[in-house]
Amino acid sequence: MPRSVFDRDQVNPVLWNGRGRLSLEVIRQNGDVALTVSDTGQGIPSDNLCRLFEPCYSGKPNGLGLDLAIARRITRARGGRNGR
Repeated sequence: MPRSVFDRDQVNPVLWNGRGRLSLEVIRQNGDVALTVSDTGQGIPSDNLCRLFEPCYSGKPNGLGLDLAIARRITRARGGRNGR
């Protein structure tokens, strides 16, 4: 049996970065699974979107800029891709 794509130790860091109320939607279609994550946080300014997954870039004053870069690496290493 193939290893689960949703390995708890690797999925938790992908999800914990959200702010406010976190909601997840899981859709299974044609043998694929799509996981949509959203939160009620303040959002990301549109001028920061192009650098969103860039390591060491943060729009937060005390941010390290690693959380989303790590989340993307984990997602891709498990055979996933970022939507949109």
